[in-house]
Amino acid sequence: MKAITENDLVIGSSDGDLPGIEISNSLLDIGIGNLRFIGGDIVDARANTVWFIDRFGRKHIKQSDKSWQRVKCSIVADLVKVGDVWRIKTASEINAPAIKAECRRRIVAVLKDTPTQINLSGYVSELLAARVLDKGKLTANESADIEVARQTRAWVSEMQATSRRLIAAADESYADDAAWPAAPEGAAELAARF
Repeated sequence: MKAITENDLVIGSSDGDLPGIEISNSLLDIGIGNLRFIGGDIVDARANTVWFIDRFGRKHIKQSDKSWQRVKCSIVADLVKVGDVWRIKTASEINAPAIKAECRRRIVAVLKDTPTQINLSGYVSELLAARVLDKGKLTANESADIEVARQTRAWVSEMQATSRRLIAAADESYADDAAWPAAPEGAAELAARF
């Protein structure tokens, strides 16, 4: 197996007669992203802790361009560029997409898809308009639906606030049911009608 290199990066591999630097058998299982081309050899770079970050966020051992920023981190550290400066992502930044997805998953589990939510909102709007126009003349079931919808909307707001809190705290317990507020009674049943 041969390494395809760019500066000190190993960006791919090839077999057969294609040009490249031979990768020793002992390095084949550690992943190309952990290899670097230094001094004519392919080396395991996982122990390195000082990197030079290029404009694409790739970690180099050797600074081949003066514009590359020096960052002290592990090879697997997630980086983010803020302005012109690369830095290690915070735990909050790393977990935020997963926490937001968990929040959405839990809301959708109760309120179903977007068309269902739109139809439910339309129904509640019609009931509220009828209550105003007909001076409060709604059936007991319609009034109950409005109350469940109000509680459900408050629950969605609580879910979003919980998501923001979990992100800010870099709380990795976000997959636990205990981390989230419970849906109000009747919310899933109301959504299921639409």
